[in-house]
Amino acid sequence: MHDQIFDLVYYGKGFTYQDVRAMPVYLRVYYINKINKIFKDQNKAQEKANKASQSKSRARPPRF
Repeated sequence: MHDQIFDLVYYGKGFTYQDVRAMPVYLRVYYINKINKIFKDQNKAQEKANKASQSKSRARPPRF
């Protein structure tokens, strides 16, 4: 329970400790799952961008 409260207050952007403490469990679980999905989507997008930049920026030896 304390992990859920901390995660929602820290990552939830706008939730206070009192809000989360009074929130029904099903809503806590919903918001935590939503935050997890957002972070997973951001990580996938970042990995995709990293792969694209790595393929474009391969170091090549100088041509003389």
